[in-house]
Amino acid sequence: MQAEADIGKPTTHDGAPCSAPSCSVIIPVYNAAETLSLCLGSVTNLEYPEKKLEVIVVDNGSSDNTVEIARQFRVKILSETEVQSSYAARNKGIREAKGDLIVFTDADCIVTPDWLKNLVTFWSDETIGCFAGEIEAYKPSSLVEVFSDRQGILRQSGTLNSPYLPYPQTANAAYRKSVFDQVGLFVPEMTSGGDADIAWRMQKQLGLKIQFIPEALVYHKHRADLQGLYNQYNKYEYGKFFWTKSYPDYPFPTIEERRQQLEGNIEALHYSLKDSVPLLAKDKIDFVEFVAPFLRMLMSAATFKARVDIAKNHQEMPEETIATAISPAAPPARKPETEYDYRSIIETQEETIRQQMQRIADLESSLSWKVTAPLRRLCDLLLTPAQKR
Repeated sequence: MQAEADIGKPTTHDGAPCSAPSCSVIIPVYNAAETLSLCLGSVTNLEYPEKKLEVIVVDNGSSDNTVEIARQFRVKILSETEVQSSYAARNKGIREAKGDLIVFTDADCIVTPDWLKNLVTFWSDETIGCFAGEIEAYKPSSLVEVFSDRQGILRQSGTLNSPYLPYPQTANAAYRKSVFDQVGLFVPEMTSGGDADIAWRMQKQLGLKIQFIPEALVYHKHRADLQGLYNQYNKYEYGKFFWTKSYPDYPFPTIEERRQQLEGNIEALHYSLKDSVPLLAKDKIDFVEFVAPFLRMLMSAATFKARVDIAKNHQEMPEETIATAISPAAPPARKPETEYDYRSIIETQEETIRQQMQRIADLESSLSWKVTAPLRRLCDLLLTPAQKR
């Protein structure tokens, strides 16, 4: 952090000078020892007036040395122990924040020095309630990381172009404090999708806009292995299910749609393995492209598994959970006019689900799967840095 005199004042989008808003950067952390030093090292060296910046780290019950690492930096440390959720931790930080602008990033992110200065460029435009910067991969090296980077996973363009309503990801987003004062906080029990919920509430209730500022750049360490990628997409589906509780018109995909998506990716995987055999004779192979069909299949399998579990368990978020998260002025959450009949869905789709699970089992026992297993385990070790890119 620098003194106010050390940097130029932020300007509006038309070049006119404006007063820098006070900012509270909130970082939820849970067992983040591996990445937290890089994150806090970047955040505490921002080119922004020191008197107008506070950094709040909210520990969500870490069992490693996350808190000890945070104590090495000039940050405020809070603890959220009642609810295990990054959104509950963010709420704790929001309640304690003193800034006019509430800024979010994550413990596995590294911000650029001018991140915050660029993020407030449009501050004087009061029709904007949310400011979002770009998210790029931080030094991708494993096959999964490079694949995620090429796919644009976590890039803001994906969610800001959501067909329902745009929303930014909390790895790089900032809201006026007044937005939370009017629409309430995040739903603490959510494990995914809360970034959309808060942005949609802002747009629907207040009519405020989201401004994308690509120059406000944050780097994110993507999931590095197959399990991490699987868990990521499994969790995303549960977040989408929650949206149907507050947004009945949200087009939540059916089991059949998810089944067709998975089946299509399995078929694409079979064809790709057959078509890629000649590549093995070449000196240089783009291994990321080679395994991409498998990773797409893995992502759709995670989504399909979550969708089936949701239907089987008829998982419902209690109405009171939503009500406690929103302000009294906000309209109460309402049930969809036509609820999904999950029991009926399972009865009619049970055979389809069984067949699909058998297809996955057949794939795992197939010769092509067994032959490529050593490649999937070892090819990352064979890549040179140039090939990984």
